[in-house]
Amino acid sequence: MIARKLLSDLTRFLHAPTDPITLGIFRMLFGFVLFYESLFRLTLSGRIEYSFLYPKFFFTYPFARFVQPLGDPLIYVHFYVLSFSALFIGLGFCYKFSCFVFTILYTWYFLLDESHYNNHYYLTSVFGAFFFLTDADAFGTPRIFNLFTQQTQPSPPAHIPYWNLFIFQFQIFIVYFYGGLAKLTPDWFIYLEPVRGSCMATHG
Repeated sequence: MIARKLLSDLTRFLHAPTDPITLGIFRMLFGFVLFYESLFRLTLSGRIEYSFLYPKFFFTYPFARFVQPLGDPLIYVHFYVLSFSALFIGLGFCYKFSCFVFTILYTWYFLLDESHYNNHYYLTSVFGAFFFLTDADAFGTPRIFNLFTQQTQPSPPAHIPYWNLFIFQFQIFIVYFYGGLAKLTPDWFIYLEPVRGSCMATHG
């Protein structure tokens, strides 16, 4: 009886109607920041050549050996499509399709080389999938975009279930909680690594 009541309470908690404005604003910021990141810091900065075209060997993940660089010019197509799918997420245009394309392409980039691992890259891939699963476009989608898709998609809901927001909150807590624990080492507190090494490599 206690377990059933707890499950019932949890279900009501996760499905409680929630204002979509918070998740909508987060979706817009996510899309616009990732558009800038993908287009200017990766595609147009020369980082693609340095990271994916010049190296002859990649430390691929054991479960993703099939992930390999596309080569020139396809890798540029990959990152341009990735950039504009992020922009479309921010705008709410072709929302579900844009989320699907972004998640696939960004996850490919994340899995290409294990030596590039960063918990923020992991979080970005997970967020792409979460956006696909949720109604984060219920707020902040220009009316004109709804006109393009109204024949195939219902109108955005006035409220969303709380689990749409909760999965993002919970994932952020998990990543940064364990990220904080990982920094409780002499390397971080005494030797200031890896920040010290990164600053010296960047600024000399």
